[in-house]
Amino acid sequence: MKPRRFIRRFIFLIFGLALFLFVLVQAWFYVQVWQLRTHNPQTTAFMRERLELIRAVNPKAKLDYHWVDYAAIASIAKRAVVASEDDRFMDHHGFDWTGIQDAFEKNLAEGEFAAGGSTISQQLARNLFLSPNKNLWRKGEEAIITVMLETTLGKRRILELYLNVVRQSRATKTHPRRRRAYELFAHTAPIKRPKGITLK
Repeated sequence: MKPRRFIRRFIFLIFGLALFLFVLVQAWFYVQVWQLRTHNPQTTAFMRERLELIRAVNPKAKLDYHWVDYAAIASIAKRAVVASEDDRFMDHHGFDWTGIQDAFEKNLAEGEFAAGGSTISQQLARNLFLSPNKNLWRKGEEAIITVMLETTLGKRRILELYLNVVRQSRATKTHPRRRRAYELFAHTAPIKRPKGITLK
């Protein structure tokens, strides 16, 4: 066999194998997303990673995670979270292009990565399956999973999942609107009703 032909076949084989593995990984993610239609997640990628970090200091640490059904969450809490995290949540299909543009312009003006422009669906995809590390692969996979979530689950289910699996990690943030929204979710503090968001 001629060297050039061998090299071409080798490259084709590597490319085919990489494509097969890529499709296999996406199929696995899709099965996991499909199961979320009727099953609540027991843990998330973020929860597991943070638990490992905590166990490095306290080996006996356990995950304190309690699911709350959508109907049991106060409507005003849902509105508050949407208002603080993704006020165009009900209008977009997973990606808020206006928000992305605003974040890009802000980052450009400040000369650093100060804003991400991620929607609730994108944050959910990242928390459920990926790591906090910022790189092109993760952003690409996050986009693919976001499309899966939006096409497989309804907005109500996406928000229910977000409130349960993302809110707990966000509660420790110092952003006042996020902290206030979390307090609302936990039924510990009142807040004025945000306008223009129709959720039940």
